Amino acid sequence: MLDDQTILRQRGAEATLHHVATLWKQTTLPTEVANQLSHLSSQHDIHNVVIIATDGDAVLALVAQQLMQPYMAVPVLCCEAAAVPAFVDAHSLVIIIEAGISPYQVENILRYTQQHAAPAILLIHDTAAAEYAVAYPAATIMPITHREGQVEQQRILTTLGRLLVAYHLLDSDVVDAIAHSAAYVSDTLQQWGATVPTARNLAKQLARQAAGKTAVFCASGALAPVAQWWQWCWQERAYNVAFSTTLTEAEQAGAHGWLSHPVDKPFALFDLASENDAATQQRMAALDRHLSGRRPHAKSILFAGETEVEQVLHGMILAEFASCYLGVLNGVKQGKGDKS
Repeated sequence: MLDDQTILRQRGAEATLHHVATLWKQTTLPTEVANQLSHLSSQHDIHNVVIIATDGDAVLALVAQQLMQPYMAVPVLCCEAAAVPAFVDAHSLVIIIEAGISPYQVENILRYTQQHAAPAILLIHDTAAAEYAVAYPAATIMPITHREGQVEQQRILTTLGRLLVAYHLLDSDVVDAIAHSAAYVSDTLQQWGATVPTARNLAKQLARQAAGKTAVFCASGALAPVAQWWQWCWQERAYNVAFSTTLTEAEQAGAHGWLSHPVDKPFALFDLASENDAATQQRMAALDRHLSGRRPHAKSILFAGETEVEQVLHGMILAEFASCYLGVLNGVKQGKGDKS
């Protein structure tokens, strides 16, 4: 089925795959956002950064935090709930990614930041930008384009990075590395394209392995948020139940959960690791041996790249493609949010 171009076209997968590939090649910011960033003048002594988001944007925020925090002197906190932590004050930079958060909650957050003199940045759909700009003149409103509710992942990551640079919290070289890595990794997209047969297409192979099963993704370190991204893609694009866990959790309490059940379970397990991280691969293999006979064998997916950024982006892009193919197998009409 996945090699039948007619079926892929009928279910919208062909167009979706093309769009995904295009998004990850968009390493430049929209002109209006770039102009706003160039005029930002930080007059605040920032002690912490709070990113408020939900759904897929919350996972993107975690990815950004993982990639950028090691190069920052102030802590970054990602809040998945639409609420402001009590410690936020004039020394906090609050970044709100509006998609998925109700207007009422956004207004409450902006009022709170205004009352506490905290600089606030609102990343928002174009259509609502003017309204918020009038109501909350102290906040910086940045329109981030979405396509029918789909997040433009690379632009979100780049915008978050550029905001931190504008407030002198991050060196621009880090953000440039993310943009360059996305452009580099996007060269691998061809091997996962719709016309590449399943026998040579890892994304299609993973979709077939996961079909009809609940997926569990496991990763460690910088790739932990990537496991969450795979979970989100499985749920959002393929309408498939999925879970994610860290390797440490899987080795401890997570391992106990498999001990009281037979091995024949409707699960597909995926271990996500860097191809250069032999230590993590060995830990995952040891856990798989320990639970042999208690759970299905885990499929090891190794992400390529010389740098951590390249490996993270490689994993995120592969998740997009694999979940799209799984959606085809699940009968999801891509881009329409229903079953065919």
